[in-house]
Amino acid sequence: MAATAGTTTITAAADGVSGTAALTTLNPAYSLAVAAAGPMLTDGSGNYAITVNLTNKGNVALANVTIQKALLGTTAASALPATITNLLPGASAQVSFTFSSSAGAAGSTKVLRITGMYVGSLPGGATQPGGFNLALFVVLR
Repeated sequence: MAATAGTTTITAAADGVSGTAALTTLNPAYSLAVAAAGPMLTDGSGNYAITVNLTNKGNVALANVTIQKALLGTTAASALPATITNLLPGASAQVSFTFSSSAGAAGSTKVLRITGMYVGSLPGGATQPGGFNLALFVVLR
């Protein structure tokens, strides 16, 4: 069965604000939703912590789903890259990371940028890599 061109939709949300990025792929069955599990909060030491939910909304398994980089303004997150080895259709997983307090003052609005990649299955057992780049405005709390 030959693969046909399609569109992968990546959706993200944080603090009630959402953003979507469409990517052209060879397999229209890929769909990965990326959403913040809660607001960007201080972790008690003045740093900012966030948990991101990754959900496979497609009908094929995704392998090596990796958040390669996360920036809050110009401040990079700690503990990245983070990889989820296998994400079956309908399954979700969480990745948590922190940003130093130098990212900004509580109450300020910053752009949260998340960059990642994944590998999806094609008919016949072949694989096709995909990637995502998201940008959201978040309020630091």
